[in-house]
Amino acid sequence: MKPFFAAPLSGLPSDPIAFGAHASRLHFAMKLVFAASMREAELFRILQPQAYGGFEYGFDVFAELVATIGRGYGSSAWVYGLGAVRHGRSSTFLRDSLRLS
Repeated sequence: MKPFFAAPLSGLPSDPIAFGAHASRLHFAMKLVFAASMREAELFRILQPQAYGGFEYGFDVFAELVATIGRGYGSSAWVYGLGAVRHGRSSTFLRDSLRLS
């Protein structure tokens, strides 16, 4: 039986099922490296107030950063956007509740 496709590089499986499993593992590893890089660059602190250790940039800077990440890897930009907004918004609620005390 002729393989579904020929592996373009040596070492890659020519069987479509095995190739899919290999690609899935590679994709997962790439996401882990990308997430670690975002944490290392402290990108999740973009919207966080300076009083709580953040950078306190405006939403315009945040939106530009999400768009820049999205040009390289769209799903990571989406996940980053959700995560960074959570950090910024939760610290805002904390700041507001401390004002009431």
